[in-house]
Amino acid sequence: MRMKKIILIAAVAIAAAACSKTFDTNLATEKAIGFGSWAENLTKAHDGTWADGESFTVYGTKTVPVDNDASNDVTSTVFDGVAVSYATSTSAWSYTNLKYWDLSAKNYTFYAFLPTSKLGSGNVSGQFTSSAVTFEHPTGIDEDVLVATKYSRTRSSSELMPTTEVQLAFNHMASLVDIKVKKDQTIGDDAVVSVTAAKLTGIKSVGTLAVTGYDGDGKPTYTGCGWSPDATPTVAEYAASATLPFVVPAESTYKTDGTVDSTTPATPYNGLIENYLLMPQTFAADAQKFVFSYTITAPDGASAEYNNISVDLINFMTTDTNTNAGTAVGAWMPGYHYTFYVTIGAKAITFSATVNPWTEAAGYHYLVK
Repeated sequence: MRMKKIILIAAVAIAAAACSKTFDTNLATEKAIGFGSWAENLTKAHDGTWADGESFTVYGTKTVPVDNDASNDVTSTVFDGVAVSYATSTSAWSYTNLKYWDLSAKNYTFYAFLPTSKLGSGNVSGQFTSSAVTFEHPTGIDEDVLVATKYSRTRSSSELMPTTEVQLAFNHMASLVDIKVKKDQTIGDDAVVSVTAAKLTGIKSVGTLAVTGYDGDGKPTYTGCGWSPDATPTVAEYAASATLPFVVPAESTYKTDGTVDSTTPATPYNGLIENYLLMPQTFAADAQKFVFSYTITAPDGASAEYNNISVDLINFMTTDTNTNAGTAVGAWMPGYHYTFYVTIGAKAITFSATVNPWTEAAGYHYLVK
């Protein structure tokens, strides 16, 4: 009898231990889906210091297998235009109604856009048309429209879905534009070149961006320049960012590739317009222009004044020669940094340009750990 009681007690204990596991919850092991917002090519104005309330919008899906037949997999929406916002008080990103990783899922796909206020209408395939965006200066210099590279995460058949943060790499959808004045070597060091006025005119400044899909590298794709001006195009003037009159330093001579010749001057770039975020657009004759005035003063005090010189942006060439031979720039495209050079010489002015991928800085910011 005593042995039966011992066996019964042992059985009850084992049963209790087994039952106790059924009361364990998965909350301790569940992990919220978190995001890293990485603008891989940040603007100089937006150097990774995020404003309170700044946000990006996330779309995302997950695919869960039902059996060994992939055709039966079920894909469902996880994020449908969820705003992920930054708070300066906590130095953290957050979103409401946290979503948790489904460890049984075989794939997750994420898309994101920044800023949320310019999103317009989007979908879980990452395609979207922005709201009307106005590019203005100086209030618009801190703004950019960013679209993340498509992010996919797939687990192997023998593992659970990894739950590390989603690392979103954003791509610039605006163009970064500089206009810089150079002094040709034909002007003596003692002559003073002073720019008295400078502005961009006829620049289309209001439009919408349409992302139509993603390429093999996950980069957003679009038609043409990606941007469509408003129905009756709004054009704007952009004044110089430099204080005028602007005296071009005597030592600011340049080689034909746009780099400083021999020594680095105190002010090597002489920017009249610097770090302007502008809407990508195609140039046309007698449309987008750079208009400027300048004087040349000789050592004896004699001066010559040249006013309201106007040149179409389409006339800036990618090869800097005295004959202005080369390929016309033709357009501003998303994610590129355009530097226009105005080289003032003793007898002529040449107009050249360089086009480079927009790579200014990098930053990383995590959301939910």
